[in-house]
Amino acid sequence: MKFPKVTKRVGKSPRSMTKTPTGRVLGVIRAMLEGAGRLPDEGLAPVEPVRFAKSLDRSVTGSVNELIAHATALLIDSHLSVADVGVRLNDILLPALAVGSNKYGRPREAFAALVAAGRSSLEES
Repeated sequence: MKFPKVTKRVGKSPRSMTKTPTGRVLGVIRAMLEGAGRLPDEGLAPVEPVRFAKSLDRSVTGSVNELIAHATALLIDSHLSVADVGVRLNDILLPALAVGSNKYGRPREAFAALVAAGRSSLEES
Protein backbone atom coordinates (compact mmCIF):
# COMPACT_ATOMS: atom_id res chain seq x y z
CA MET A 1 0.00 0.00 0.00
CA LYS A 2 1.40 3.39 -0.97
CA PHE A 3 0.73 6.49 1.07
CA PRO A 4 0.25 9.88 -0.59
CA LYS A 5 3.03 12.40 -0.17
CA VAL A 6 1.73 15.45 1.65
CA THR A 7 3.58 18.67 0.95
CA LYS A 8 3.09 22.26 1.96
CA ARG A 9 0.90 24.14 -0.48
CA VAL A 10 1.96 27.76 -0.75
CA GLY A 11 -0.36 30.24 -2.40
CA LYS A 12 -3.28 27.84 -2.76
CA SER A 13 -6.81 28.80 -1.91
CA PRO A 14 -8.56 27.15 1.07
CA ARG A 15 -10.82 25.31 -1.38
CA SER A 16 -7.87 23.62 -3.10
CA MET A 17 -6.42 22.67 0.31
CA THR A 18 -9.38 20.31 0.86
CA LYS A 19 -7.93 18.10 -1.87
CA THR A 20 -4.96 17.14 0.31
CA PRO A 21 -5.10 14.92 3.42
CA THR A 22 -3.66 17.75 5.52
CA GLY A 23 -6.26 20.17 4.18
CA ARG A 24 -9.09 17.77 4.93
CA VAL A 25 -7.85 17.17 8.48
CA LEU A 26 -7.56 20.92 9.08
CA GLY A 27 -11.07 21.37 7.70
CA VAL A 28 -12.46 18.85 10.20
CA ILE A 29 -10.54 20.46 13.08
CA ARG A 30 -11.74 23.92 12.04
CA ALA A 31 -15.36 22.72 11.82
CA MET A 32 -15.16 21.09 15.26
CA LEU A 33 -13.64 24.20 16.84
CA GLU A 34 -16.18 26.47 15.17
CA GLY A 35 -19.02 24.20 16.28
CA ALA A 36 -17.76 24.34 19.86
CA GLY A 37 -17.25 28.11 19.62
CA ARG A 38 -13.52 27.74 20.31
CA LEU A 39 -11.87 28.75 17.05
CA PRO A 40 -9.14 31.28 17.88
CA ASP A 41 -9.55 34.74 16.37
CA GLU A 42 -6.31 34.37 14.44
CA GLY A 43 -7.41 31.00 13.03
CA LEU A 44 -5.29 27.87 12.84
CA ALA A 45 -1.51 28.05 12.61
CA PRO A 46 0.17 27.12 9.33
CA VAL A 47 0.87 23.42 8.95
CA GLU A 48 4.29 21.97 8.23
CA PRO A 49 4.67 19.10 5.74
CA VAL A 50 3.48 15.70 6.95
CA ARG A 51 5.62 12.58 6.60
CA PHE A 52 4.42 9.03 6.96
CA ALA A 53 6.66 6.58 8.78
CA LYS A 54 6.59 3.01 9.99
CA SER A 55 4.97 2.42 13.36
CA LEU A 56 7.00 1.30 16.34
CA ASP A 57 5.21 -2.03 16.53
CA ARG A 58 2.05 -3.78 15.40
CA SER A 59 0.06 -2.67 18.44
CA VAL A 60 0.19 0.91 17.14
CA THR A 61 -1.17 -0.14 13.75
CA GLY A 62 -3.81 -2.27 15.46
CA SER A 63 -4.86 0.61 17.70
CA VAL A 64 -5.21 2.96 14.73
CA ASN A 65 -7.30 0.34 12.92
CA GLU A 66 -9.48 -0.02 16.03
CA LEU A 67 -10.03 3.75 16.15
CA ILE A 68 -10.97 3.80 12.48
CA ALA A 69 -13.44 0.92 12.91
CA HIS A 70 -15.04 2.51 15.97
CA ALA A 71 -15.22 5.96 14.37
CA THR A 72 -16.81 4.54 11.22
CA ALA A 73 -19.39 2.59 13.21
CA LEU A 74 -20.21 5.56 15.44
CA LEU A 75 -20.57 7.98 12.52
CA ILE A 76 -22.69 5.64 10.40
CA ASP A 77 -24.70 3.57 12.84
CA SER A 78 -25.14 5.95 15.78
CA HIS A 79 -25.58 9.12 13.72
CA LEU A 80 -23.37 11.04 16.15
CA SER A 81 -21.68 14.33 15.28
CA VAL A 82 -17.94 14.40 14.63
CA ALA A 83 -17.36 16.10 17.99
CA ASP A 84 -19.37 13.44 19.85
CA VAL A 85 -17.45 10.68 18.06
CA GLY A 86 -14.18 12.28 19.20
CA VAL A 87 -15.37 12.26 22.80
CA ARG A 88 -16.41 8.61 22.55
CA LEU A 89 -13.11 7.58 20.92
CA ASN A 90 -11.22 8.96 23.93
CA ASP A 91 -12.72 6.21 26.09
CA ILE A 92 -11.78 3.23 23.90
CA LEU A 93 -9.23 0.80 25.33
CA LEU A 94 -6.17 0.46 23.08
CA PRO A 95 -3.16 -1.87 23.44
CA ALA A 96 -0.67 0.73 22.14
CA LEU A 97 -1.46 2.96 25.13
CA ALA A 98 -0.86 0.28 27.77
CA VAL A 99 0.86 1.53 30.92
CA GLY A 100 2.55 -0.62 33.55
CA SER A 101 0.88 -3.96 34.16
CA ASN A 102 -2.31 -2.95 32.30
CA LYS A 103 -2.77 -4.52 28.88
CA TYR A 104 -4.74 -1.54 27.57
CA GLY A 105 -4.93 2.21 28.02
CA ARG A 106 -7.32 5.03 27.09
CA PRO A 107 -6.35 7.99 24.88
CA ARG A 108 -7.68 10.47 27.47
CA GLU A 109 -5.45 8.99 30.19
CA ALA A 110 -2.40 8.84 27.89
CA PHE A 111 -2.85 12.50 26.95
CA ALA A 112 -3.22 13.51 30.60
CA ALA A 113 0.02 11.66 31.39
CA LEU A 114 1.81 13.50 28.55
CA VAL A 115 0.56 16.86 29.80
CA ALA A 116 1.66 16.05 33.36
CA ALA A 117 5.10 14.94 32.12
CA GLY A 118 5.43 18.13 30.09
CA ARG A 119 4.52 20.28 33.10
CA SER A 120 7.00 18.54 35.33
CA SER A 121 9.81 18.92 32.77
CA LEU A 122 8.99 22.64 32.46
CA GLU A 123 9.07 23.08 36.22
CA GLU A 124 12.47 21.37 36.44
CA SER A 125 14.07 23.70 33.92
